[in-house]
Amino acid sequence: MGQVPVLFSAHADPEFFECELLTVSGEQAKLAASEISGCEAVEIHFDWILADVMNRPGMFEFVLAGSVRCPLCHGPVTEKTLVDRSGGVELSV
Repeated sequence: MGQVPVLFSAHADPEFFECELLTVSGEQAKLAASEISGCEAVEIHFDWILADVMNRPGMFEFVLAGSVRCPLCHGPVTEKTLVDRSGGVELSV
């Protein structure tokens, strides 16, 4: 049996693949949710807003500590939900 060529190696550039896992508090999630006006508007991923709210540029994966709901349809919003960042609704944090 011949060897399969390696087309992708995680060891080629380890810094490229370093990613910090961050927990998003309920307060931070509410603050980020206050900046969206709806979900699935094919604008940006919610985690981009989380990065702004938490002032964390770079490569991160976020884990929401609580639930976030779309202000329009009240459906669940996850870290990867596409959202419309054109304002939002005022929330008390």
